[in-house]
Amino acid sequence: MCSSDLKLSLEYLQRGLELFRGANDTRGVAGSLDDIGRALHMMGRYAEAEAQITEALARHTKDGDQRAIATSLSRLGNIHQDRGHYHAADDCHRDALAIRKATGDRWGQVVAQNNLAALSFELGELADARGGWLAALPEAEAIGALPLSALILTNLGELALAEHKLDEARSRLENALDIIDAIADRGLESVCCRHLAALDKLNGNATAARELAERALAVAQKAGLREHEAQAYMTLGDVLSVDRKS
Repeated sequence: MCSSDLKLSLEYLQRGLELFRGANDTRGVAGSLDDIGRALHMMGRYAEAEAQITEALARHTKDGDQRAIATSLSRLGNIHQDRGHYHAADDCHRDALAIRKATGDRWGQVVAQNNLAALSFELGELADARGGWLAALPEAEAIGALPLSALILTNLGELALAEHKLDEARSRLENALDIIDAIADRGLESVCCRHLAALDKLNGNATAARELAERALAVAQKAGLREHEAQAYMTLGDVLSVDRKS
């Protein structure tokens, strides 16, 4: 979703919130706050996003809507992680996982497991990250959750790259890209191509690395994904610096 689409989405969500408030629809208000918070998070407006989703969580808790509570917790955990509040993020993701298990929400369990593994990876706890993703992947595949399977494979590929397990990294990332091409997830495509570019750089394949980095950048630019675009520029610059030295 590009930046202009996000702005329009936020505008529509806020209009919906006003209507739900006018109709005294408490569940509608809570759901709108959740969605507004998610849009704000995607726009990089973390403090505002946290405020919206915290209010949504309080409303869901009052209503006793367990699945909605878990959704808010997962979103709040991701915001905390992006803000560097790692203990708070861990608490949110673990609470969300417990609720997903209690309600039999298999998709939600995979989401929560992936979030916990991603947090472990960011903290440098690579064994915990690998264990979490390896536990989540077969469940994602069993329920046919292609977006989640692609995400976890990409994450495992990045992890293998960090561990310098290059053959595993290529297998994971190429499998992920096959799924990504089918589901047209542009953000994840950019991420996966960046990791493949880094892999080809390590293997001395300068031309392939450059092509993949350029693809990652083009995809991010076309989708209006600023953070992905910035990361792709970094990857491309890294690849080109090595290419010029060779």
